[in-house]
This record gives sequence, C-alpha cells and structure tokens, in this order.
Amino acid sequence: MKDPECVNHKVKIAPHDYSKENFLATFTPHKQLTPKQIFWSQDLIKMKSEALKEQTTASRPIKALTVYPANTPATLVLRVLPTKNVFEELEAEVAQNVADRKHDEIERKNLLIANDNLIAECLSKEVFSVATNFDLNVARFTKTCPLRIPQE
Repeated sequence: MKDPECVNHKVKIAPHDYSKENFLATFTPHKQLTPKQIFWSQDLIKMKSEALKEQTTASRPIKALTVYPANTPATLVLRVLPTKNVFEELEAEVAQNVADRKHDEIERKNLLIANDNLIAECLSKEVFSVATNFDLNVARFTKTCPLRIPQE
C-alpha cells in the first residue's frame, strides 16, 4: 500500500464485519397495531372465514342427471328421459359443429392454395407484359432513331 492518498488520509482497508451490524438481534416488534393494520387484518379474517364457510357446504346431487337402474318407477323415467334427450341433442350438435369446422378448415386451405396459384399467375403475366412492352419500346425507338455508325 504505497498509495500516497491512503498514506496521507490513513484509510484503513479491511473486510467489513457484518456481525456487528446485525440489526435482527436489536429488532423490537411494535406492541400495538396501527388503525390501518387493524382494519385490514379484520377484513382478512372475515374473508378467510367466508371462504371456509363456502368450502364446507356440501352440494346436493342433481336428481335429473343421476342414472337410474332398469327397475326404476315409471314416474321417475318421465323426468329422466327429457334430460337424456337434451344431452343427446347437444352431443349431436357438437359432432355436427366439429364436422363443419373441419370442412371449413379444408375449404380455407384450398382457398389459400388457389390464392397462391393466382398470385403466381399474375406475376408471370406481369413479367411477360413488362418484357413485351420493353421489346415494343426498343423497336419503336430504333425505327425513329436509327443507329448511326461514324464512318472512317
């Protein structure tokens, strides 16, 4: 350490001792909560108790959706059959929607392929048109301004 500034100011370079600055040992908790903390803690306790009440309630089984054995009374069958029909109709509708979606997806892919083909065709026609116009312009220019070669 031959740095002149360190020698003049007597700077001590040593590793820091963090054990002396351990503030956790001197931490003292507050004895009372602030009014804001009291308000929010009570609100939190209410919310927790309501959530527990909601979780403990048992739901009743839906009678219309339960499956009955073959020897069920005729009065119950009248209530079960319409529900079964509704579910069968819904399943048929879902199957139809799946088929329609697949058909639409295939049709969309075909349209994209046709679009790409049309773009390629338009580009080829554009290239042909530009080349033809260039040839016509060159032919017109050579007719009006013939090439003059200087004679020696």
